[in-house]
Amino acid sequence: MLEKVFIKNYLSIAKEQELKISNRITTLIGGNASGKTTILKAINKLNGQPIEEKEKNIQHVDDETEISAKFRLSPERLKELNDYYKEKNKDAFILFPCDNTLYYYLYVNEDGTLSYLLKDEDDKEYDIVAYSSTRIVKYFKELLKKYEKTELEAKIISILANLDYSSKILEDISEEEKILLGEKIYSELERLNTEISEINDKLFPNYRFIYMNSFKDVLVDEISIDSIDENKTVMSFLNIAGITKDQIIKAVEEENPQKIKTLENKTVSVVTEHFKNIFTQVKDDEFFKLSITIDNKNRKIHFFIQNKITGECVLPFSAESEGMKWYLSMYLKLYDYFENESKNYKYILLLDEPNIYLHAEAQKDLLENVFKLKLNDVQVIYSTHSPYMIDAEDLFSLRIVDKDEETKIFNTTIDYLRFRKKDEKLDDVDILSPVLIATGINISNQLTISPNDKIVVVEGIHDFYMLSAMKKILKIDDKDLKFIPCQGASKVPYMCGYLYGLGYKVTAVLDNDEDGRKALETLKYENENLDIIRAVLYQKRESSTKECILENLFSKDDKKKHMPRKSTVKYREIYDIRDRIVFEEETLENFKYIFNLINKEFDK
Repeated sequence: MLEKVFIKNYLSIAKEQELKISNRITTLIGGNASGKTTILKAINKLNGQPIEEKEKNIQHVDDETEISAKFRLSPERLKELNDYYKEKNKDAFILFPCDNTLYYYLYVNEDGTLSYLLKDEDDKEYDIVAYSSTRIVKYFKELLKKYEKTELEAKIISILANLDYSSKILEDISEEEKILLGEKIYSELERLNTEISEINDKLFPNYRFIYMNSFKDVLVDEISIDSIDENKTVMSFLNIAGITKDQIIKAVEEENPQKIKTLENKTVSVVTEHFKNIFTQVKDDEFFKLSITIDNKNRKIHFFIQNKITGECVLPFSAESEGMKWYLSMYLKLYDYFENESKNYKYILLLDEPNIYLHAEAQKDLLENVFKLKLNDVQVIYSTHSPYMIDAEDLFSLRIVDKDEETKIFNTTIDYLRFRKKDEKLDDVDILSPVLIATGINISNQLTISPNDKIVVVEGIHDFYMLSAMKKILKIDDKDLKFIPCQGASKVPYMCGYLYGLGYKVTAVLDNDEDGRKALETLKYENENLDIIRAVLYQKRESSTKECILENLFSKDDKKKHMPRKSTVKYREIYDIRDRIVFEEETLENFKYIFNLINKEFDK
């Protein structure tokens, strides 16, 4: 599994930057021209692509570019390798340590060649062959003694005691010595030589980085039957249907209309259903179909699509929307990689703005149904500006890319804020809000919801975390209740108006302070003649008229224990441990009172 990537002196990256890779999805966020695409291109070089001089950082054109990746080899994986060798031969020479995790580093040299380095958990170089050499030497000592080859023992043992990955055992043995050793011993040395040469293939899995930055012009309206295998997307389309090029050619050459029609129908039923399972936007569209027509006269295949808008009419792919073409192109392009998983390949996907042509709900589909479900055993690294492409339940997968004189990578939001704020403490409640909202965390995937849902607009991410946590703690079983944070009280009226305009039921929750009351007045003014958008001001259960903000709802001891300072980070911690945190009854009653007020507003 890929754990880290290191990049130095590549395009906008000057000093070495470390990118931590999540075990499933890694999301790169940041402004335009910050360096997100640069990172993906650099990782793609690990396929064995040479580094051109124009790709070096402009300030370091005479220095070497360094790009490497760190992979984790778990004890389970090492045991699998041992079992592989034992299955081939119970007396396998090479054995792997199964009690510790090992790491291997993949390096791309400037000429595009690849090199590897194995390290242990203490970051020390590790040699699997050396690890096994004691056993190997012992084995051959006994073998040489058995066959009475003592005159060559010193040389053979010397060779075996100094084995490494690059050893060419047989090259050090002359033809005369080969004859003297005999067939049995020499064949065992050949077997050892083969095992060593196999190590790179088995120990270092054959990873392929699949870089995708454009899906335009991938789908075609028609293709010559004789050129099918030149287009991977078309081949994937036919592979899904279980149709081969030879079957099509045979049906055409025989001019067999029955076979041709059978192949066409198979495409409609199989490929359409396959795609519907992935792209839920068309799941309930009875008209949606992906189909082909085989033109035996001109030896061509024509590709068509239809949906509820076209009805019974079909359209060529080129007439479809950019979003549908993009989605279908990506699906067909990836299918080939999915099908090859059984080979000695492990795929890591690099996607540059995969959401660019997709509307909000299709973006959610891409994240939830493709990346998280279909690709559940594939690591995915992608860049985005879209809030709908960020998994609100896994903010640990976010990586922030920023650029001043050069591109910098921040593996956590905290790291980024510390860099931006230098030595300032994270005490301000809104420090995290601009970063999170800029990445779309405020909206997340919650705008793709049912019109029956009840949306509560709150001032900031701190309100979102606390109310979401309390909903679970108080066991409020109301799946329709959703919270949408803004960037301060002044933004609440505009978000309310926007959501109402989309047809949602909306209530706002505001601090009972100057900013909160001002926002409430704005809401009333904007809706002076429309009694539709309501608001709740924070207050304690005794309905005190005093000013009250979110923090005042905690009891004195709870505030001291859980909120020693006003910090969004603390609210996030409460949210993360909401299943096991314990609050005093006073705190629980205050929040229960707020939820009752919210429900009353929705019941009006």
